[in-house]
This record gives sequence, C-alpha cells and structure tokens, in this order.
Amino acid sequence: SRGLSPNRSWEFNVRQNGYDIAADPFGYPEAYYNPQLQAVQRIEIVRGQGALQYGPQFGGLVNYILRNGNEFNKPLVFETQQTIGSYGLFNSYHAIGGKKGNTHYYSFFDHRRANGWRENSNYYTNSGFATITHQFKNNISLTFELMHSHIRSKQPGGLTDQQIPTNAQQSERGRNWFDITWTTPALILNYEINKQTRWNTKLFGTIGNRNSVGFMQSILVKDVINPSTNSYANRVVNLDQYRNYGLESRFITTYQLGKKEHTISLGVRAYSGQTNRQADGKGSTGIDYDIRIEGQYPTDVSFDSKNAAVFVENIFRLNNKFIVIPGVRMEYLEGAVAGRTGFYNTGISTQLQNISRSRNFVMAGIGAEYHIHESTEIYANITQAYRPIQFANLQAPPGTDIIDPNLKDARGYNFDIGFRGKLKDIVK
Repeated sequence: SRGLSPNRSWEFNVRQNGYDIAADPFGYPEAYYNPQLQAVQRIEIVRGQGALQYGPQFGGLVNYILRNGNEFNKPLVFETQQTIGSYGLFNSYHAIGGKKGNTHYYSFFDHRRANGWRENSNYYTNSGFATITHQFKNNISLTFELMHSHIRSKQPGGLTDQQIPTNAQQSERGRNWFDITWTTPALILNYEINKQTRWNTKLFGTIGNRNSVGFMQSILVKDVINPSTNSYANRVVNLDQYRNYGLESRFITTYQLGKKEHTISLGVRAYSGQTNRQADGKGSTGIDYDIRIEGQYPTDVSFDSKNAAVFVENIFRLNNKFIVIPGVRMEYLEGAVAGRTGFYNTGISTQLQNISRSRNFVMAGIGAEYHIHESTEIYANITQAYRPIQFANLQAPPGTDIIDPNLKDARGYNFDIGFRGKLKDIVK
C-alpha cells in the first residue's frame, strides 16, 4: 500500500473467495469484516493492469481465499485451536471438513473475547462459516457458502495530551459501544468446458449492520451522573444498514495463434447496493449496549450505487521469453443520495438535495514480461485507475451549500517496473 492513502481500506478492492465483502465497494469501501486467519488458505494481491479485471481501485485486489475441504482425503476431519493471552484474551476456533466422492465441505465457528489493554475496551466476536462444493460428472461444480459474523466492542474514547503520560490505559468513557453484524452468502458455478476453456460465475450478497451508541461530546466534557436528574445524559445512536447484491461472470480460454498459444479472459459484472444511514438519534441514559431512541432520527439518508462493467485481458506470448498482456475495462457507475439531515425549529424536516451522479468510461492497461532465463525476469506495467465519488461527497446542508455539478472521481494511473527471480539458491 505504499504511496496510497492509509485511510482504512479505501484504496483496495477487498474480497473473499472472489466476491465483494466491503460495505459498498464504490460509495463506502470500508471493510468492517475480515475473515478469521485460521480459515484462510492464502491471500491474493493483484495490482497493476491485472487488477482491471476486478475493479477500479488504485491499490488493486486483496482477496482472501478460504479453506474449502478439498485439501482433506477423509470424509470427516475435526480441528480445534484454543488460545489464551494477556488482558483476558481467549480465542476458541473449531472446524470440521472433509471430502467424500465428488463433494467436499468446510465449516468453522470462532469465538474471541478480551478485556483490552485500556479500560473500557473489552470486546467479543462470534463468526461462523460453511461451504460445500459438489462436482458433477459433466465438469461442472457448484459451491454454496455462507459467512456470518457478529462483533461487539466497548469504545474507551480519547485522551488529552496531558492524560496520556499520566496513565495511557485510563478511559473517560464507559458507555460507548460499537456493534457489527455481517453476512455474506454466495453461489459459485465453475464449468470446465475443455482443457483450454473455463467459465466461472458468482452470485453474491453483503448484508451488514453497523451500529454505535455513546456519549459523543468532547473528551473535555465529563460523562458523569447529573445530580439534578440522578442519571447520565442521553447517548447518541447511529445506525447503518448495507444491502448489496452482485453477479460476476468470467470466461477464460487458451487459443492458438501462429506458433504460440495465447490466453484471453473476459467477463461482465452487475452490482446494486443500498446504504441506509440513521444518525444522531436520542438514545438512552443507560450504560449497556442499547440502540433504542426517543422520537425520530434527525438524519435519515439513503445512498444507492449501481455498477455494470465489461472487461477483457489477453496474454500474448510473442516468443519463449517475451510476453505482452493488454487489458481494458468499460465501466458504468451511478451514485445517488436522498433523505433528510435534520429538522427545523418548526418541526419541518430538512431534505437533502436529490443528488445523482452517473458516468461511463473506459480504462486500459498493459503489462509486459521478459524472461532472461527460467528463474529471472524483467517486468513492467502501466494502468489507468480511479477512486469513485464517496457517499460523503454527495451530502450538502440544504439552503447553504450545493454539490459541485462538476464533481468527478479521483483519476490517475499505476506504473511498475522491476526485476524479480531467483539467483541459484542464494538470493530471491
């Protein structure tokens, strides 16, 4: 990620088994959920022109490939891992998997909890995953998988510069909570048409909720019981709902041209996402996690995004040493926002301007490899990239500000050149 913004996962296309798991990969690309590493078989990083197949982000693709049971040679294998650590850490991981005939499967449950290094930073997580794949006789395999995760953590709040050297573990907030539930179902079809040709289709969804409740005043304001009311102040409740669905289908084949074999990959993508955000609700005066509110949410906004894309990439093997790989992606993207951001003193709601931005464009890239000999090569690639307009850029207080009608996505390109390989068994 060198050279890119370190702001969460904004610069990356984060996926699990090849499909999206972020809140919204265009308008709100936050990866609030990441898989348990005990279940991860490998992590793929695809950058440069190769990442054009997957999306627009400057950082490229980060893809968690999970275990699926195909590595087992028995119908039933049980795994368990128990970990204890400092500050009350306890992690309990259980999994079963196996393979019998043309079917293989893998499933796990993971529980983790700890008190945290600072006061008021205790948390727990519960995650479950199941995948099953059946290989049919006509070279078609069908996979169904489902992940569900629930995270709840206490938020200890900030400290002043004067408090940190005195006791960096202290906390001035004992009623702040953060809660995330994340569900990612997927249906994956693989068809090996022949030895040279494969077809893959993924139908997937992301169903997420991000909730928070807490006393959100400056850290200089103490969160204490009011003697006149004998209770704490009301907390603030914020809720996000993410409901995203998509389909990706890609086709890859090797063909003969001249004396060499070349490979082409092409595909399509369709995606629809909706984020509903309710904010600044008047919450309870309690201390536990509680998202009930009094009255209505002042902010109640809906964000929508739609995406369609077509991509193609070809590997041209010009000779035994020189490879050229051009790629192109045609993209259609739409983002919209509507709703209210508050109420006037008269009780009338302040409605957002109904903002919609749609655009379509073509991005291209090209890569090349020159193999000096079997174990070393020189490589280079250059590709166009962009970061879409964020949901936050489509909000403006009514009556005072307006959205710039010329607002555009962040545009740029990536360029890499390097030498890689292995010199005998000494240097890699």
